[in-house]
Amino acid sequence: MPITDHWLWEMNLTAATHLFVVPPFMPALFLTAKAAVVALHMLARLRGSRAGRNGIESIHFDSYFPLSFQVSSDPAIKCRGDPRQILLAVSITFTVSLSLFTSSPSLQFAITFTAIFAHVGLVSDPPSAAFHNTSVLPDHVSLLVERFLPAAFIAFVLYRTCITRALQGLQAQFEKTIFWLGGFWVGALSNYTFD
Repeated sequence: MPITDHWLWEMNLTAATHLFVVPPFMPALFLTAKAAVVALHMLARLRGSRAGRNGIESIHFDSYFPLSFQVSSDPAIKCRGDPRQILLAVSITFTVSLSLFTSSPSLQFAITFTAIFAHVGLVSDPPSAAFHNTSVLPDHVSLLVERFLPAAFIAFVLYRTCITRALQGLQAQFEKTIFWLGGFWVGALSNYTFD
């Protein structure tokens, strides 16, 4: 089973460092590196504990492990890129081209808000889905539609009170795209930019 999820990496980073699959002086670099894929093999019951390896000392204790795992590097396993990056590029390209070629504030805000809301709700920060489903897409679409009406109301209030004044009669398309749409995307991707 390849370890590609961040939480699984953190759980097994100590074991990988102990077995010298991950060098002990650079564990943080391997958390984000694309080439840092290791295999996690489930072993049978293991009795006792191993002595220290690679300069890391272990305390021996007499016990057994009902399920034990072995972390090993496997050059046959290849990391694939995150498909969310492609969808982010598509969404940004769409909203940037819309911002550059649209002078109507209402049209630009309505389409940009809907596109960014759908991107955040389905791609960049989707809610957790039920565990018993075989597909998470119906849960995500259901929650997206459920949350869209209250968000659209708040967006309408913001549009009527603030955004109309900022975008009405604006002729600087590039500046509007950089400053206004850039800020919109930074706020929408707050789980990446501020967390």
